[in-house]
Amino acid sequence: MAQTKTENTSYLVGFFSVEGVPGTQSVETPLTGQGGTDYATLTALVRKKFPTAGRVTRTGSTIELRTVGVQNVEYPVGATLKQLFGEDDEGSVKVGTVLFNGESCEVVLRYHRAKNIVGVTLRERSTGVPIRFSDPIKGMRLVREAPDIIKEVLGQGATDLALTLVETP
Repeated sequence: MAQTKTENTSYLVGFFSVEGVPGTQSVETPLTGQGGTDYATLTALVRKKFPTAGRVTRTGSTIELRTVGVQNVEYPVGATLKQLFGEDDEGSVKVGTVLFNGESCEVVLRYHRAKNIVGVTLRERSTGVPIRFSDPIKGMRLVREAPDIIKEVLGQGATDLALTLVETP
């Protein structure tokens, strides 16, 4: 497995309660070091996202260090899920993002070598709290099937699933 690498950038991620919209909403902006300006930018972004909303309240924020550009998880044609992981007994790979019941989350696949199963975990971006799903996925399933598998595991509470899995020739 290979991931694209470039330089790191800090982002300010804001979490908001928006009147009339269920769940927590998130927006982000590159961190400039000007606190007031950065928070004003977040507020403007959430207002732009929900122009007809009444009251908008910031419920939290976090600074995230990210590699600039999309970090794709590349895999060869015909690769299985277990091939996304190293030789360790257990491992995890971040494969995308999703809105789950209104919360912005990272999608992480975790592998249990002894059982040859893969599990799906969401990490809430606002709190860092993991949400683990108990549905076991066989490690021999093709990576190409991952989007459909993840959608099925997450169910109807998941929207805006964006995966970074890229098949290479």
